[in-house]
Amino acid sequence: MRFSIVQIMKEVEININRYAQNKLTDSEMLNWFDRFDLSMQKEIRNKLIMCMEQAHPTDEMIAHSIKLAPIKETMTPVVIFNTKPFKIAVNKIKNLPDSEIRKPLLSCYVYSEQPIHIGEKHFVKMVVLTFGTTLISMNYIDFGLIRAMLNKGKTIEQLLGYSKNENYSTVEWISIYLDKGEFCIDYHHVFDEREKGVENIYDFSYVEPDDMYGKRMHQTKDFESLMAWTFKNFKILSERFLPFDYLNDELEQQK
Repeated sequence: MRFSIVQIMKEVEININRYAQNKLTDSEMLNWFDRFDLSMQKEIRNKLIMCMEQAHPTDEMIAHSIKLAPIKETMTPVVIFNTKPFKIAVNKIKNLPDSEIRKPLLSCYVYSEQPIHIGEKHFVKMVVLTFGTTLISMNYIDFGLIRAMLNKGKTIEQLLGYSKNENYSTVEWISIYLDKGEFCIDYHHVFDEREKGVENIYDFSYVEPDDMYGKRMHQTKDFESLMAWTFKNFKILSERFLPFDYLNDELEQQK
């Protein structure tokens, strides 16, 4: 299917706005990007970089954005943003070789006092399509599919946080599943034992021994009710749910 530059640029602006409002997930943006050939992908990337430039991000904004984004800090574009001034970093990213293209999407969450939507002030998800970056978020679950997965007996999870002090570090997450006709949510709080040679998060020792395998927090037969309760009581994002057994990859970013 062929697209004119004008059509694509109009579509880019529409999708940036939708993405900024959480109406498009990372994977949906990636799939949309994959529709185009290399030359068009470069045009889209350049347009998105221009949008990011208009946000006038400071070094602090970029560092904070990278910390929030669902990507590894060792990926080439992230290393460039971390080590070079913004303008230099952008030029280097534009000049990365075509051979490094895979399924590229670097999500930078940049706070702008003048975001895309005039009159609004909020955290804007600015997307910069780059080379050499593979989304960790390709493992994330489309929120609209969660109920169907639970009904099939699958468990979904989301990492809540990682805490570190002088003596020890801990990890928190939630798991949601269907048990005997009821949707349930468990809370997990464990010691990070990677320095002791334990590599699997599911093998870490629980902070409260009585809560081994998780503490049941809420259960109901109504899916919408459970999710409403979950979003009210935990700081989570709809686009950051993972299938069971994928938390280790996300925890790697917290080292």
